[in-house]
Amino acid sequence: MIFTPQQYIQSPPIVMSYTAKNGFTIEELTGQCVNCDKPVENLRGLIAEHPNCTEVRFAGICHPCKIINSFHFRFYDDGRIMFQKNNIWYEAKEKSNWYSKWLKK
Repeated sequence: MIFTPQQYIQSPPIVMSYTAKNGFTIEELTGQCVNCDKPVENLRGLIAEHPNCTEVRFAGICHPCKIINSFHFRFYDDGRIMFQKNNIWYEAKEKSNWYSKWLKK
């Protein structure tokens, strides 16, 4: 994860869209600030392909709050999307607002 301003600056910009080896495409990455729920900007991070998933670790800046927000997602070959929050993994539900923006089969 990206926790410090130095780590953020050293990470490459995230360029969308991204097509994984298994064929699914991540059209857009978005994230909301943990303080104010506004969208973060200037996304930077890494995308790594594993045998059963594509892992995305990225961060963005919330300019009103002046903080860096970090995100960690795994897009599995079986269609599941998992995200990490407070060191606990959760499965994204299809009806959530951001799910439909992120994954296009």
